[in-house]
Amino acid sequence: MEIEWHSDDPAGGKASTAAFDQMEQYHFALLCRDLSNALRSSGGKAPVLAGNKTLSVAVRSGRQEFRDAAFVNKYIDWLALRAYSMRSLGDPHHSSMKDMKTAIAEWESKGVEKSKLVAATALFGRPGASLNRAGDRNEALRRSWKDLAVGGHHVAPHGDKRGDVFVDAGTGKAWWVSGVNTTQTKAKFIVENGYGGLALRDLHQDADGQLSLRRAAAEAIQQGAAFRRFLAKPLSLLQKSLHRSRVGMAMLDKDQVSRHPCRQCVQSSTSLPNPS
Repeated sequence: MEIEWHSDDPAGGKASTAAFDQMEQYHFALLCRDLSNALRSSGGKAPVLAGNKTLSVAVRSGRQEFRDAAFVNKYIDWLALRAYSMRSLGDPHHSSMKDMKTAIAEWESKGVEKSKLVAATALFGRPGASLNRAGDRNEALRRSWKDLAVGGHHVAPHGDKRGDVFVDAGTGKAWWVSGVNTTQTKAKFIVENGYGGLALRDLHQDADGQLSLRRAAAEAIQQGAAFRRFLAKPLSLLQKSLHRSRVGMAMLDKDQVSRHPCRQCVQSSTSLPNPS
């Protein structure tokens, strides 16, 4: 189960970018605690295992939904970090690698376990200027990855459809998106650093075939996992080799002790214990 809770109240004077206050944190924590206990008592428990009922909470940068990491580590199975539309100053890209690292660092710095951090990346693009306007949630300010990459109305600079920038052929407006290359970089970063995962929003906005972002992310994850196994194998072989070398040397030392005419001499030059 995943829950997303908004505390903003523009009509009541609380901006959409405002953080949770102490009472909002308290009440939201009570809700999440009770949900977590109910889900785990009906089949799930920590650590998370296949088939268990789990609780995921979608969080937004700077909103401070939870006061500390201890509560998250105890009751929440995953934090789904909205690593897009973050209003990074001077950055027209709404879903960049920088944004993802910033979203992760916010909760990792508090002490939340890395395995609980799932970074969400958007399968839609936005014009850079839209991040500075009040109508931030306006769906008209979004274009699906499918429309940008294969719709025929947008042109990729230098013909690179795996990139992050697409220009509207009619208006000249530039749209920014986490394209194939950036999405693969994000997936690789998640795998290599041991984070919980990469979430894609929303799947119906994806393209098919070679330009599919789902496919790009899956390939990067598979390659990252294979590379980690490749790194582990030589290390394992090296450890075995060193172990055999130490065992062989120990056996040689023992044999030398048994045959050497001056056992005390050999014993003083090795780390073997005195014979009993």
